Amino acid sequence: MNTNQKSCEHKENVCNMMMLMISCNYTYIEVITMAISYKKLWKLLIDRDMKKKDLQKLAGISSATITKLGKNENVSTEIIQKICIALECDVCDIMEMDTKRN
Repeated sequence: MNTNQKSCEHKENVCNMMMLMISCNYTYIEVITMAISYKKLWKLLIDRDMKKKDLQKLAGISSATITKLGKNENVSTEIIQKICIALECDVCDIMEMDTKRN
């Protein structure tokens, strides 16, 4: 076997190893998304026989904020604080992280 054949064989082996590594990397890629859920808040309101309008008045937040919460959209920590103070509860009592694996 001459030097050119060895060089080509080496390049082919390196190329095969790289393809195998790329293939392995794609095999183990997992996407994890995390989203806020306010299901606990709505359950707490039901348990306390309160309506969203009651929470809005008690916490001094806008109807737009209530809508955002209903859609599990982001709200400021100031809003979360107002809700917790109004309901005399902790953050973990009104929200949680939903983890979804793709």
